[in-house]
Amino acid sequence: MCRIPVECFIDIGSGTGSLLNAVDRLLPELSGRFYGIELLPPEIVPRSRRPNYRLGTLGDMAETFDAGVCIELIEHMSLGTVRGLAAELALRSRSDSLFYFSSVQPSFVASHDPAYLDPLGRGHIASYSIAAACLFNPSGFNIIALPGRDRAFLAEFAGAPEAQWARSSCSTACGIPIPRTCACWPPHILAHS
Repeated sequence: MCRIPVECFIDIGSGTGSLLNAVDRLLPELSGRFYGIELLPPEIVPRSRRPNYRLGTLGDMAETFDAGVCIELIEHMSLGTVRGLAAELALRSRSDSLFYFSSVQPSFVASHDPAYLDPLGRGHIASYSIAAACLFNPSGFNIIALPGRDRAFLAEFAGAPEAQWARSSCSTACGIPIPRTCACWPPHILAHS
């Protein structure tokens, strides 16, 4: 589904780096294309020793990515932190790059796991819906809903944020209008509309 060849792949919030280790073991000829970034690595399990496993944030990286995953991370983040992640990812993304975000949406919480939001136990402080994709839009991402999946979505980088806003007519890719009152609208877009 990615519109461009994947030469450089990122695992955002890679934990111990197990995805990188698996790629190294199963696809050694491609392992140099895979990177992992982890801000708060687990202390219990030994971390990956691969050179592409990095400690820090996306902003600390020099590489530009074509695709990636962010598995079970954003539910641990505040609105402002998710906005910051989107902005950092935009700076590290090529146009038409594609990222898979796995995160339980409110419909799943309501129907399958009402105890999901558990800041003290699981660390889950939020459940972001597809409509909350407005957090990614100011950084130049189009959000793609995955039909029948209420645990994930795709974020495709459209390029410069101004170009993305012009193409999307201020809606997410799945057709949900973003209210003008949404705090995620960049001030320079509101000032000229």
